[in-house]
Amino acid sequence: MPDVRLFVGGDGSSLNGERVLLEGDRCLSAVHPARIPSHTCAERLCVLLDSGAFSDRPENRLTPPAALLRQLDWERRCALRIGVERFTSYAIASYDRLIDETWVGGRRTKRRWTLAAAGIGRS
Repeated sequence: MPDVRLFVGGDGSSLNGERVLLEGDRCLSAVHPARIPSHTCAERLCVLLDSGAFSDRPENRLTPPAALLRQLDWERRCALRIGVERFTSYAIASYDRLIDETWVGGRRTKRRWTLAAAGIGRS
């Protein structure tokens, strides 16, 4: 096993507008629809499923339990789409507080949040 494992991100259905055969290590986000191509072989796809927490607008951010439910629902919809009884991600990324984007004037921009804005210390 390598010391570092790269999970390639991106849309599940196309690359540069071209339809792709999705397989291997992929990092996908539950905030986006499960656009996995119906011809995908579940045994050849290894997904690190991100919570999508920081893609949500601040006023629409889910609680950690709701973000987990979104991830589990994404897996359910993925299974339906590719015609398997169950699809389980290799790993589910937690609702973490590593924030490198913020919202300014209603638009997301690359800028690290403060600890207070991330809710550190909140219960």
